[in-house]
Amino acid sequence: MLMFQYGSNCNERRLNCASRLGGMAHDLGLAETTETYDLAFDVWSKTNGCAAGDLVHPESSGRRVWGVLYEIPDPGFETLCRIEGPRYEPQPISVRDQQDVSQEARTFLAKPADRAIGLWTSAMYVEHIVSGLRTHGAPDPYIDYIIDRAVSTNQVAKEEDGRRQIRDLIALRT
Repeated sequence: MLMFQYGSNCNERRLNCASRLGGMAHDLGLAETTETYDLAFDVWSKTNGCAAGDLVHPESSGRRVWGVLYEIPDPGFETLCRIEGPRYEPQPISVRDQQDVSQEARTFLAKPADRAIGLWTSAMYVEHIVSGLRTHGAPDPYIDYIIDRAVSTNQVAKEEDGRRQIRDLIALRT
């Protein structure tokens, strides 16, 4: 099964670590969505202790989202379903790989009822996304977009924890 990962599982080491897929995911490289989305940090992750990434249909323009395409066997997909938990559900998504070939894959999107405003995300979580995308050669402007989205999320967070993370998020630009 082809899986498109746009959040912390862009980091292949994280996805394939012993507590996740234990090496079951085969990295097929960088890919981008064929449709436009907005990246949001709008769903609380108990595992990460912060808001996790989500793709939402844009209210205005949006952009194509970069991520990593993996081939995952059925047992790995079942494990991912448990890891992503009850707040996410697998959805089909069309992506374009590095050879400019469109492919149908699966990804995880937050259930609309589990999306929330006013959450905050952590620099450690966002660093998994950034390092995974950098390793795969994602464009720098897109990486800046991710960091900007995390900073803007934390600027309006209801909890002070989010605002304390802003400096560390900005430091991910280097």
